[in-house]
Amino acid sequence: MYRIRIDEIINQLHDSIQASLKEAVHEVLPEAKFDERRLFDAFKHSVARRCRRWERVSDRYVDLD
Repeated sequence: MYRIRIDEIINQLHDSIQASLKEAVHEVLPEAKFDERRLFDAFKHSVARRCRRWERVSDRYVDLD
């Protein structure tokens, strides 16, 4: 098992995750209007509430290359 900092992973993948959230919302609610940054910030806060700062993940999800 490895420990990961989920908040730092989300921050590192910020651009990809923010774009993915936007696409997902538009797929489900095509007419939705929202501020992408506020959506991403709300997502990060939700993750912070539900996840521990350090999360354990299986070895098979981590490549040390």
